[in-house]
Amino acid sequence: TTSPPSPYAYPLLFQSGGGSVDAPPPPPETWDAYQTKTEQSGGVMSIMTKMISGLGVDMAEAKKDEETAQRDYDTMIGDAQDKRAADSKSIVDKEAARSESLA
Repeated sequence: TTSPPSPYAYPLLFQSGGGSVDAPPPPPETWDAYQTKTEQSGGVMSIMTKMISGLGVDMAEAKKDEETAQRDYDTMIGDAQDKRAADSKSIVDKEAARSESLA
């Protein structure tokens, strides 16, 4: 009978050694350089300032549009009242003419 081979007869992979190990590659570049909190907040404050000035422009434009719309509405209402008065007068005149022709 043969006995099983000794487990120490074969070298293990992690014990093989002998090979050279290369250094890992350098870490990848990041997006921007490091900024402190005060440098970062300057960006946020400039965005807020732009938003506020943009809102001021939008509000002025909206006010102008509202004034134009109100003026157009007032003109339309005035024209409608004039037309209604003219139509009422026309109806009264036609009824008077009809009454005279029937009499």
